[in-house]
Amino acid sequence: MVLGRIIRAVHGDAYSLIRPNILTKIFVLGDVVSFCVQGGGAGLMATGGNADTGEKIIVGGLLIQIIMFGLFIATAVLFQTRYQKYKVAAPAFDATGWRASMFMLYGVSALIMIRSVFRVVEFAAGQDGYLLKNEWTVYVFDSVPMWAVMVIFFVWYPDNLKPTQEVPWVNSDETEVNLAEQGQGDVFRGGFPYLDI
Repeated sequence: MVLGRIIRAVHGDAYSLIRPNILTKIFVLGDVVSFCVQGGGAGLMATGGNADTGEKIIVGGLLIQIIMFGLFIATAVLFQTRYQKYKVAAPAFDATGWRASMFMLYGVSALIMIRSVFRVVEFAAGQDGYLLKNEWTVYVFDSVPMWAVMVIFFVWYPDNLKPTQEVPWVNSDETEVNLAEQGQGDVFRGGFPYLDI
C-alpha cells in the first residue's frame, strides 16, 4: 500500500511497472496464494504420514512469497529509478518526503526478505535441521526482524503521502513555462509499459 501511495503522491503512475490501482491487489493476492500453499503443506505435515511432502509444499509456498516480494522490490526500485531520471518536475515533490518513504520501504523490505529466506532455509533443512531444533534462530531471524519492521513503521510512518497537484514550472520572471513546448515534458508519460495482469 505504501508504494502505491508514494506513486500517487508524486504523480508517478507512468513510471511504475505495475499500475498503482492494482499494485496492492497483486501483491496481496500473491501473499494469499503463498499462505494457502503453506497451509496445505502444514495440513499434510499434521497428518503424520505425509510430513516430507508437506515440508516440500511449505517450502514451495515460501518460495512463492520470496518471488512475489522480489517482484515488489524490483517494482519499487524501477519506479524510483525511472521517476528520478525522467520526471522533470521530480524535485517539486520533495516536500512530500517521498524519497525518505522509499528508503524506509527498502529498509523494511530488506528485513522481511531476511526473514523469508530464513524460513525457506529452516523448512528446507527438514525436521532434523539445526534451525528447527534451536529456538534462538527463530528469535534472531524471524521475531527480531518483524519487531524491527513494526518499530520502523511506527517511527517513520509515511502519513504525509497525499496526492499533490502538479507544480507548474516558472521562469525567473515568474512566468509559467510550458515544458511540452520546450520538448522537456514528461518524456515517458505513458511510454513505459505497465505489467497488465
